[in-house]
Amino acid sequence: MRAINPEEINVYIDESGNLGLLRGRLFTINAVEIDKKFSKSLHNKMKSATLKIKSNRPDVVVSNGEVKFVHCTWEERQQVVNKIHTKEFYVHDINADVTKIIPRLLKNQSILYNYLLGFLVKNIVLPNKNLQAVHFVLDERNTSVKSGYAIDQYLKQFIWTDLNRPEIDIEISTVLSHKNYGIQVADFMSGLTQCHCRCVQFPHNEFESLIDVDPTFALIQDKIQTIEHFPYKTFCI
Repeated sequence: MRAINPEEINVYIDESGNLGLLRGRLFTINAVEIDKKFSKSLHNKMKSATLKIKSNRPDVVVSNGEVKFVHCTWEERQQVVNKIHTKEFYVHDINADVTKIIPRLLKNQSILYNYLLGFLVKNIVLPNKNLQAVHFVLDERNTSVKSGYAIDQYLKQFIWTDLNRPEIDIEISTVLSHKNYGIQVADFMSGLTQCHCRCVQFPHNEFESLIDVDPTFALIQDKIQTIEHFPYKTFCI
């Protein structure tokens, strides 16, 4: 449950998986919500956690200097999450089963992406009656950003009209993930929640088991505000 409803928040958005049918069944969007005044502290925690991995195992670092969830061992993943989970942030997550999505939507990935993101934004905005300002931070390599589709206009339209919250100031930034530790937190949350979902839906999958995932996932369970599945009726069946 939310401890507070801040007036100003930052929301870091990242994704795991791919909307192409040949690259895995699950596509995940994750949004990390945090009170603006706590953002710097979260960044510092993530920086400290990833620096330790860089020092111990330089081979895990990608060419731009970033430590990605996908390249870490489960021990390293747990070390990172254990370092940051003490900070007060919330996790919003949606997993899509790309094998159950109609082809027209898959061909219009930015529209699909923004639709899925709307589930998370709704659960961030509507419960907080005190909210006055939201700063959305997205990776430049984000599916919707790369497509050229106006995600900034979509978010403003969705919040101001569909959610009827025109009083909220909205700022959207796109950044390089290796230069923003908030996005890197979202990368770890997205990877972790997708792994957990895959283990629950497909216990005998070839990637990981709940024995691997559960100790790390347990650290963030109290932070999860949103877990959505799409399409709801046919997800992973």
